[in-house]
Amino acid sequence: MPKRDEFSEKTKQLLARRAGFRYSICQCPTVGPHSEPGQSVYLGEACHICEAALNGPRPKQSLAPAERTAASNGIHLCKVHARLIDVHTAAYTAERLMEIKSSQEQRISTMVVGSGATSATYSYLVNSPLLAQIALCEAAK
Repeated sequence: MPKRDEFSEKTKQLLARRAGFRYSICQCPTVGPHSEPGQSVYLGEACHICEAALNGPRPKQSLAPAERTAASNGIHLCKVHARLIDVHTAAYTAERLMEIKSSQEQRISTMVVGSGATSATYSYLVNSPLLAQIALCEAAK
């Protein structure tokens, strides 16, 4: 079985945060309440835009392992779309997935900081230490 280059937990969380904890294609929320009051449910999938392993969907053999596992090669999806993009590769090319990801991040940026926001403002908000700390606190619960 070929080796897959997997995303780190930090990268998975970054992809989810940059997508506003919404799936990038169907827009459904990726987090919600658990039946236990002190817990939450997280259902998002960090998916590779270009192949995670040699001979995978959307191959780009020039990518080094570090590039394959970088947030720039990932998109936040639901389980159904995660499978669909790997089965229906003609419709979901790497270029199309980058467009979907960019559109989702812009949509969330507009929701968070308004339509006049710069990418620098949004990047600061999404990557702020405070948001990272909140995510860690929630994960520890």
